[in-house]
Amino acid sequence: MKKNIINHLKILFIVIALLVAIISIVFVLSSCKNSSPVASKTENSSASISSGDSQIIEVTVRGGYSPRRIDAKAGVPTILRMVSDGAYGCETAFYIPKLGISMMLPSSGNTDIDLGSQDKGTKLTGVCSMGMYSFVINFN
Repeated sequence: MKKNIINHLKILFIVIALLVAIISIVFVLSSCKNSSPVASKTENSSASISSGDSQIIEVTVRGGYSPRRIDAKAGVPTILRMVSDGAYGCETAFYIPKLGISMMLPSSGNTDIDLGSQDKGTKLTGVCSMGMYSFVINFN
C-alpha cells in the first residue's frame, strides 16, 4: 500500500514537471511567432558611409530584424549598430555564427558591434537564438 502511494506520487510529480516544461516552451515559442517581422523579406538597405571611409550599418530589433538584406562596402571598417526598440522575444538573443559573435541585446537602446573589414563577396548572417529571424549583410 505504501509503495503504491509512493509510485503514484512519483508519476504525479513527473506529469507536473512535464506540464511546466511544455507550458514554458509554448510561451517562448509564442512570443517569437506572435511578433510580426518589421520588414518584409525583400526589403533592402545600404550601409551609410561615414567620414574616414568607414561605415555604420543600422538594424532595428523589434519583432525581428529590419532591414532583412543589407548591401555594404567591402574592405572598409564596419560597425553594426543594433537598434533595439521594444524588443522582447527571441530576437534579443542575437548571434553572427561566421564571426563567433553572440550576445543578449537590451529591449531598448543601441548596441555597436565591430565587424572589422570584410572582403568582397562576404555574406554575414545575423540570427536570433531560435533561428526564426535573420538578416544578411552582403559586402560588395
